[in-house]
Amino acid sequence: MAAPLALVWAPGAQAAPSPAPEAAPQSEACTLGGEWARCLDVDARLDRAPGVGGNATLTVVLTSSAELDDVTLRVELPSTLKWREAPDGFAEKRKPSDRPEAYGAVNAAERTLDVEAGQKMTFRGTVNALRSVATSIRVQAVSPEGEPFSSWPEIVPLTVGDAGEKSFLGYGEGPFGTKAVPADAVPAKQKPRFESASEEGLPEPHSDDTKAPGIQATSCVQGSWAYMIGNTVHESSNFEVQVWDEDSVFDDLLAVGITDANGAYNICFENDDGAFGGGQDVYVKFVAFNQHWSVRDDDDDPYEFQFETRQNVADGDTVNYGRRMPSDPNLFRALRIFDYANEAAIWTPGRCWDRDDTDCFHIGLLWPTNDPSAFYDPDEDRVHLPDSRAEQPWVVDHEIGHGVMDDVYQGYEPDIGPGCLNHEVGGEEKAECAWVEGFADFYGTMVTDLFGHTAPFDFDTPTWGDPANWANGPNVEGRIAGALRDLIDDDDEAYWDDFGEGEANVWEVFLDHRSDHFQQYWQQRAADGYDVGDGPMSALYQNTIEMGFRDPLTSGAEKTRPSPNPPGHHNYHYDTKFRFWSVVAVRAGTSTDYDLELYDDRNMTQQLGDSLSGVGFTDFVAVDSNVGNRELDDYYPRVTHRVGGGEYTVEVSDTGKLLPLAGDTRAMGADDVVEIWDTCTSTPQTITVTPSDAGQDAELYIVASEPGPGTSSVKGRQDILTGSVTGGPGETETVTLTPSSLDCYGVVLINRAGSGTYSLSVS
Repeated sequence: MAAPLALVWAPGAQAAPSPAPEAAPQSEACTLGGEWARCLDVDARLDRAPGVGGNATLTVVLTSSAELDDVTLRVELPSTLKWREAPDGFAEKRKPSDRPEAYGAVNAAERTLDVEAGQKMTFRGTVNALRSVATSIRVQAVSPEGEPFSSWPEIVPLTVGDAGEKSFLGYGEGPFGTKAVPADAVPAKQKPRFESASEEGLPEPHSDDTKAPGIQATSCVQGSWAYMIGNTVHESSNFEVQVWDEDSVFDDLLAVGITDANGAYNICFENDDGAFGGGQDVYVKFVAFNQHWSVRDDDDDPYEFQFETRQNVADGDTVNYGRRMPSDPNLFRALRIFDYANEAAIWTPGRCWDRDDTDCFHIGLLWPTNDPSAFYDPDEDRVHLPDSRAEQPWVVDHEIGHGVMDDVYQGYEPDIGPGCLNHEVGGEEKAECAWVEGFADFYGTMVTDLFGHTAPFDFDTPTWGDPANWANGPNVEGRIAGALRDLIDDDDEAYWDDFGEGEANVWEVFLDHRSDHFQQYWQQRAADGYDVGDGPMSALYQNTIEMGFRDPLTSGAEKTRPSPNPPGHHNYHYDTKFRFWSVVAVRAGTSTDYDLELYDDRNMTQQLGDSLSGVGFTDFVAVDSNVGNRELDDYYPRVTHRVGGGEYTVEVSDTGKLLPLAGDTRAMGADDVVEIWDTCTSTPQTITVTPSDAGQDAELYIVASEPGPGTSSVKGRQDILTGSVTGGPGETETVTLTPSSLDCYGVVLINRAGSGTYSLSVS
């Protein structure tokens, strides 16, 4: 049996100190981590389902696998229940609530606790039922530390029966009832996209009635289907609608359709209930099913919701059932899951989950399950969702992402290994595990972002050293998810990513190949002819995946970069364009040392020169591309961290400018580092640079080539012919050039600090 593709997000909760805490083993999910891991876990149970006026005992068990202070254990009863006796030490508070299952308010009981790792506590209270209704109790432990310390909510659904009516725990059995959407419900925002799931795969109408001879009249039913989140109503799209005729023995399926973008339907049928039967006796079912996905109960049956029967519909009539929603507000969560799957299908390219399929793959979503965490089972093509996960769109869409990979890979998923069951978003894993989970992370966050939901992790902006507890490289699922996102989006993140190509290429490579790991995916991208140069590699490097990235430099466009984390180096690339001198320079703080090396090849094995000046100095390497020296070429600088910390700035100057005898000016902002001119002369020259602002600190150097091999045309700071650095802020710097023969020399101006205009004069 294939291993379930699980996001190990075990329900967690925060514990409260108890006079006699029970010993409990440390939560493996907390100590070892896991994508769904929480350090606190709550469990809640009622001993019975009370009728109106009846009592029941609520037991809450709180388990902690971390030492935490000021944990709030909160138990919320809907307004249809009250506390007969709250748990010991809990303060009662009545608060308004817009959750539909709360019916306007909650009768909460709270206690603030300090908990220890391995602590398990039990609390009991008595609740009293006030009226007959389907509702739920909600329990959660909330830490001021936030995720992953706070627990998942624990939901206890129940239906309270009136005299002579049945009370029961859980959700009961379908078909479930419906009711009208409140007239004052607030409409949800229009979704940015809609695609019809089509009516393929729906059941065929059937009837055992003997039809009357002649032409039959046509009648119709119409209305819409929705659910609530808070006081906002959401239309339920692509939901199956069945129109039935109620008969004494076997009911007839008259017609089938699906709801549209507005949750609406208008379905017509032959209005013939058989000889002497009159018009059809019509009722409508909503079924959480279409060709591509379904939401199913613990018996693996799609949820069904049934309207009342309209007897003997008149010929040509249209029965309007109006705007309906489930009568049990707890079941809104089933429709939320269906809607999140709908959003996933809309974002996924093609008619099926795998665009290249002829017969579409079907993903079933089982809810609620007793599993401790959400996961996808490839053997049964099912997503398993514990109760409260229905409120988390990213959890649902992440697990659907596993199903999409299962479909595209034809059931031959990479061998993720047993260790993947306890994977972490920011942890280094087996390469196959990181790829499988990283793709699902990427898939889930792209869907949720598109439809305005919130994911629990930021995959968009992290980079080297951020988050501090994340590992680096292509075997970290969170880094893979971020890299795939950054290949697509055109947001320029600090510091590296300035690339975005849209969704098509990322999907094409995924659909056309089976990849065991991210490196293989990248190789397949290259083999397919898609860009794998420094542009797309910047998106990978932003996410700490190094595939040979050389950060491109262009003349006059400085780049500020962080200290390499982990300590090491950054690699760059630029091309010379003018038959003049060019220069690359790196500047950092006064207590910091970054060395500069220059290479002739992308693999950085052929070093041309370096500048190793030490703490507080600006290093530079200049290249003479004048005729008779180096040809125009590509160059590869490497900046290596040595001492101190903080950002540095690197810049190339390749302007093809000749320093005129009348001098020149150069405006340099605080971020500008270097400028270079050629001066071609056989007679002595004195060159002076004067700042316009007292805060400017200039350095001035002359570099010269020497006869001999090509490297004699590459000069580091230590190879200067002459230089001036002693003037300090606001002061002039002067160098004297005494040439031995006619040649073109490089005049290098370093802006050590400040902002303003430098004036160069020649005498």
